[in-house]
Amino acid sequence: MNWKMKNGYIMGMVAGAIAGFVDNIASVLAIYLGLIIGLYEALIENPWDISWLVSQFAGHLALNIIWGMVFGIIFAMIYDSIPSNGIAKGVVFSLIFYFLISTIRPNSFSAAYGEIWWVKVGIWTGFFASVAYGLVLGLLYRKPPK
Repeated sequence: MNWKMKNGYIMGMVAGAIAGFVDNIASVLAIYLGLIIGLYEALIENPWDISWLVSQFAGHLALNIIWGMVFGIIFAMIYDSIPSNGIAKGVVFSLIFYFLISTIRPNSFSAAYGEIWWVKVGIWTGFFASVAYGLVLGLLYRKPPK
């Protein structure tokens, strides 16, 4: 592996970590938006309590950053194969890979067991998180020159 290729993976990892952080913010906001518009009801007594918001944000932050890094490296590896350019390339990647693998696949298992509440929350939240992730990844990542 030459330095430029390795550097591209590092750039993908860093861009993915930052995108994972933004994904985390988008996820929490999407959960609240779903509650506000009545898409689903909260499983907890008072979801508007700030401690619940902090627990959701903090509880998922490390995982979103770590998986953001993993998907950032994958993005760097397949960058040339992804259609579109710039920010749109990040969104295309996130909707195809991130959304399908991180949202649709695990929620299909929940649906099979009749856990429809989790499916609604997961797909709703996952869509917004994926778009946010893709926008930031496409904005930050630049393929190193050859």
